[in-house]
Amino acid sequence: MAERNTAGGVAAIIYGRILRIKKADGFETDMGLQPFQGKTKVADEQIIEKGFAISVLEGIDVVQEQANRGRMTLVKLEQRYGLVGYGICDPSAPNVTAHAMLRDMKRVIWDGDSNFGGQVLAVRYLSRDIGPRADGVNIVMALLEIGVEYAEDLSQP
Repeated sequence: MAERNTAGGVAAIIYGRILRIKKADGFETDMGLQPFQGKTKVADEQIIEKGFAISVLEGIDVVQEQANRGRMTLVKLEQRYGLVGYGICDPSAPNVTAHAMLRDMKRVIWDGDSNFGGQVLAVRYLSRDIGPRADGVNIVMALLEIGVEYAEDLSQP
C-alpha cells in the first residue's frame, strides 16, 4: 500500500474500507463485492452480474496551508474523492436502492471516527447525488463526495 500521506495512500485507505460493504457484514448492499479504483464507466452487464458495484474516484485537491522548512516542503491538502455506487433497483423507485447505497457509504467511511482512526487529519462530507440511468432501466447510481485533509511532504511524493 502507498504511504498514507499521499493521494494514492488515502485512496487505498478508502478502497480498503469499501471492501467491507457486504450484506453478510451487516450492510444493506453488496457494493464491496465488486469494487473499482478510478473506473468511471461500469457496464450494465457488470452491475447486473453481481447486483452492485462501487468505484473510488480521485478529484481535485485544494491547498489548505503550505510551509517551507529548509529543504522540506510541507503542504496541508484537502483531497476530494467520489464514491460512486451502482445497484440493481426497482425502475419505478430507484431512490430506495440509492439511499441504501448512500447509507452504506457513509457508514463505512465514518465508522465511528472522522479521521480514519488517526491516519488523516479529517474526513469531511461534501455532497451526494443520485443519478438514475435512462427511464425503465433497473440500475441506479449514487455518489458520495468527501474531502480528506492530510499533510504531504512534496519532496517525498
